[in-house]
Order: sequence, then structure tokens, then C-alpha cells
Amino acid sequence: ISTISGTKGKQFGKDIYTSLIKFRDLEKFLAVFPQVQRKVDRRRVNLLAGYVLKGLEEGNMSFLTSITATCRGDIFYNDTKQVIAIDTSSQLSINDGQHRFEGVRKAISEIKKEIRKTKAGDSKELLKEKMNLLEEMTLPIVIFANISESEEMQLFHDLNNLAKTPSKSVNLRFNQSNLYIRLAK
Repeated sequence: ISTISGTKGKQFGKDIYTSLIKFRDLEKFLAVFPQVQRKVDRRRVNLLAGYVLKGLEEGNMSFLTSITATCRGDIFYNDTKQVIAIDTSSQLSINDGQHRFEGVRKAISEIKKEIRKTKAGDSKELLKEKMNLLEEMTLPIVIFANISESEEMQLFHDLNNLAKTPSKSVNLRFNQSNLYIRLAK
């Protein structure tokens, strides 16, 4: 059994759990099941990996929203200790956030690759510090329990179709990470 701290609630009669998972543990807990998920867009994964790596640079504001998953298997909650226990034979199926998940994995992989090919010295130590910082970061996660595969499909549908993309002017007004946009304001 793997445990993470978290809280438990209900939504439309279904148990839901919320927690934070360190980037280093994402693969330990999460999986993508193609039958309830669209095909991964590698271009989007590369953009997100770049976004994550850019976020490690000093002064950058980067934020990743929560991943939504369903527990395929047994999940338990200890209310006294506020701990979520997930049976090791259980898997958390990503319903929303597969590109964030893959982007974080790719960013970690790219830094590991850089560390391997960099000779010992200050550069290698800086890369190791960057890697440690990245692996310690967390992603919020919302876990739905006791949901059938058809309900997982509906969850994917609802998460991806009920959200509204903001207009270009709203995007520009709120973007604080682009120097040119900030200067134009």
C-alpha cells in the first residue's frame, strides 16, 4: 500500500480525494489508459516540457493545474491521520492532465540526459540542483473512486467540454510572463 496525505469528500454521490504528488512520484501513482483518453499530442508534450523547464529559471512564473484521475482498484482513507492509502495493485487512470504528466516526465528526462553528458564540475552540480528542485515540486491531484469505465469516459468528456477557453484579449490581459506584453500594457 502506498500512502499520501490528503482529504476526502463527495461529489454527486462519488468519493473524491485530493492530494499533492511530487513530480518524482508521478509515474509511481499515475497511468494513462488509451480507452478513456485521447491520443497524446507530442507537440503539446514538448511545449509543456519547455514550459516546466523555463519555470525553473529565476523570476519565471509557471503554474500547472491539478490532474484528475480515477482509482482503478482499492483506495482507503484514514480520516484521523488524513491519509489516502492506495493498494499497490491499484492504478490511477488519468482523466485530465495526461499532457501535463507527459510534459513533466519529459522535462525530468531532459535534465537527466544533460546530467549524464555533462562532465563533473559546477555545471553538473547546478544541473543536479535543478533536478532535485524539479523532482520535489508537486502537482495537485483529484482522485475519483468507484467509477466504471463508461463513467471515466463521461468524466473525460465533461472535463474537456465544459471548460471554456478564454478569449485572446483576456489571455493577453492576464499574461504576466511575456515581457513584450507587459511593456505594451
